Amino acid sequence: MSSLDVESNVEYDEITNVLDRERSAIAELGDYIQTLTAGIEEMNTQAQALTDYALETANMAETGRRISDNVALNVASINEVNQNMEKAVSILVRHSKRIGEIVEVIGSIAEQTNLLALNAAIEAARSGEHGRGFAVVAENIRELADQSKRSTDQIAELIRNMQESIETVVNSIKQGFKVTEEIKDAVQELIAAFDDIARRANETANMIKELSDSIDSQAQSVQMLMDNINNVQSLQDEVSNNIIPIVESFTEMQSRLNEIRSGLEDIEQSITKSKELLEKVKVTRR
Repeated sequence: MSSLDVESNVEYDEITNVLDRERSAIAELGDYIQTLTAGIEEMNTQAQALTDYALETANMAETGRRISDNVALNVASINEVNQNMEKAVSILVRHSKRIGEIVEVIGSIAEQTNLLALNAAIEAARSGEHGRGFAVVAENIRELADQSKRSTDQIAELIRNMQESIETVVNSIKQGFKVTEEIKDAVQELIAAFDDIARRANETANMIKELSDSIDSQAQSVQMLMDNINNVQSLQDEVSNNIIPIVESFTEMQSRLNEIRSGLEDIEQSITKSKELLEKVKVTRR
């Protein structure tokens, strides 16, 4: 085999090896990009799930804030009712005090009437037979005074009980004011907390949206890269398909040239032999 044959075979092997290595590298790169694409799609799915969760959290926080607003309005209404009750009870306290004062006056009048009746009875007793009728009247007046005194005592007792009950109601109302104020403060804090949760959830949703957009952009870039790799692979296959026949044709041409060279060598040998025979013939003729 000539050096030209060896060189052609070496070049053919090198070309095919290079093409095989390029084809293998492109295939590995394609597999890696497909894996990367799958990972990006998974990240995008997770980002979308996080976005949905953040939006759901924001909606729940908004619902909680609306409920808290309604509670705050109800607490304000309760405070208004308590204020009206306190005003009404205050008026009732003033009236009960006034009634107590009037009862005290009536009691004092009854005591004085009883004393006057007693004095009248004494004077009637001194008057003898002439003062008997007056004594009867004085006794009736004394009995009425005693009855009035007992009634005023009962009324005074009722008023004292009522005042104690009113005082209990007032204390309860004041305690209710305190409790509703505490509830109001707690509701305001709850509203602020819900607002903060909603704000943070919206911020998180926006951040995740930006991340999702970035992932989509990367996915598009990876897809473009994959398309380019596919184009390169197609071109590589086309080059491989075109080069191999050329190399094979070149190899066949080298084989034909070798055959021609061998034929020329045979012809040269024949010519040499013919020359030798011709020389022998010339020598013989001499």
